[in-house]
Amino acid sequence: MNHYYALKQLMPIDFGPISDEIMRIEGDLLDRVMMQAHSLLLEFFPSSTHTLLSRWEREYGLAPKIGDSLSNRRQALRARVISVGNMSKEYFMTLAQTLGYQIEITEPQDAFRAGINKAGDRVFVSDILWQWTITVLSEIVVPPILNELFNDLNPPHMRLTIQTLTT
Repeated sequence: MNHYYALKQLMPIDFGPISDEIMRIEGDLLDRVMMQAHSLLLEFFPSSTHTLLSRWEREYGLAPKIGDSLSNRRQALRARVISVGNMSKEYFMTLAQTLGYQIEITEPQDAFRAGINKAGDRVFVSDILWQWTITVLSEIVVPPILNELFNDLNPPHMRLTIQTLTT
């Protein structure tokens, strides 16, 4: 919006070239303030931040790699912001979906589980008590953003294997 014309329409009569110049200066100043307010509003969201991106990253404990593009850094930030959740399959699947990926999570059935197994079944295999295999559908390679995010969220007692359909 050009505020000069808005200010000019507020004046009931023309006060001459000096007042016209003052309104032009004030209008330009109001235009700049409006653009700065719009830019500041964009900084509130991880998907559009630019100037405050390093502060967002510091707040969420992210350390961007040298050479990371702005879009990769924003995507990593967005993933971290929405990653406050739990360790359910549904949570991980929803998290991947918000980043634009479809995943499938499977658990091996070798470990004894109450309600699933019965007397006489193998009781315990120490390697696979807590293990998920996450398959990224419709991707040739595992997207680095998913790999990093899932490994960051993964608790120490759980083993994750992230793969694609082709691996």
